[in-house]
Amino acid sequence: MRSMIFTVIASLAVVIGIGLFCGFYSLRTGENFQIRAEEISVLVRQQRWDEALSQSLQMEKDWEKISRLLSMWVSHESVDDVGIGLSRLSISLRMQEEYHSLLYIAEISTSLSMIYQKDAFSLKNIL
Repeated sequence: MRSMIFTVIASLAVVIGIGLFCGFYSLRTGENFQIRAEEISVLVRQQRWDEALSQSLQMEKDWEKISRLLSMWVSHESVDDVGIGLSRLSISLRMQEEYHSLLYIAEISTSLSMIYQKDAFSLKNIL
């Protein structure tokens, strides 16, 4: 009986620990990419298209690597929204369209914040 209770408690602790780690990782990833998106936004406002495009392409490569891991516990739709937004951003930067570039940056930032909100270890997400 005691070993069964210990096993249940240990299993619950492992599940909660993994949930908290995944949530923290999602939060940090989203924050880091939002900071990078804001840096690109500043470059767009300054009309520094080559630098903005370079950073956007690097951000897109980094997202491809990280998204594989995130896809293990985050909705694929949420991960894909960011990837699609980054692709659209790169195209608008190549075309030097300030309005669309800023629009896609805003969409990317929103998608990044939604990843954590959907993934957060909270009662509303469990129920």
